[in-house]
Amino acid sequence: MALLIAVYGYSSWFFPSAIVEVGAIVPAVGAALWLALALARRPTARTHPTGVPRISKPFLVAGVAVFGAITAWVALAIGFPAIVTAALSPNGKAVAVVNAKTKGATRRNCDYKLGLVEYTTMFKDTFCVDSAVWNHVNIGDKVDLQVRRDAFGTRIYDIQRPES
Repeated sequence: MALLIAVYGYSSWFFPSAIVEVGAIVPAVGAALWLALALARRPTARTHPTGVPRISKPFLVAGVAVFGAITAWVALAIGFPAIVTAALSPNGKAVAVVNAKTKGATRRNCDYKLGLVEYTTMFKDTFCVDSAVWNHVNIGDKVDLQVRRDAFGTRIYDIQRPES
């Protein structure tokens, strides 16, 4: 379940507040360490019933601790707040400055991307926009955003070219 919530949070245009980002570290690491320790205490056979050797326990415990902490942090810091913000926060408007403008070369991703100064994280640095917005704005221009904002953070729903 945490993995699904983490994937949802990662794929949404949600930017958590600093308090939520930092506050999610301790519970995420605690949950991952608890799971890793529970796994370490569990007795396991050296081989699977089919005869295939198992992964060594120290490697498995370390992997669960690291990747479990990352998944739990994304779920707690981005996934849950994104769901709450989408469901309960009022609609609003914001303005952001464009700091990057990229045209995609592949059809796997979106064709037109804009980078916004105020909304850059380690997970996201560009946003997909339609060609009308992309052709109208330049680096340094301001764009209008349709957002939902609360104490957990900001969720961007749409990027529009400014009305002029």
